[in-house]
Amino acid sequence: MAGLALMALILIVGRAVFVYHHPLGRCRWCGGRGTNLFSTKRRYGPCPRCGGAKAMRRADSRFVHRMVRGTGAGATKGKRL
Repeated sequence: MAGLALMALILIVGRAVFVYHHPLGRCRWCGGRGTNLFSTKRRYGPCPRCGGAKAMRRADSRFVHRMVRGTGAGATKGKRL
């Protein structure tokens, strides 16, 4: 049981380190193409989710960066981000 808990802790810390160093990931909606799903040679449109940037911020990257900086969720209550 202790080995399973240790392995889970290693995975969580590993994910946090990865997200800290790579905060942007491929847009899941367009697959990193930057175009919408129905774009063709004649009709082009940017992805509505990423706006054609081809990358999106990972879900937990903001949380990890705030924890590293020491400005956790409690420090930002009532403030606009």
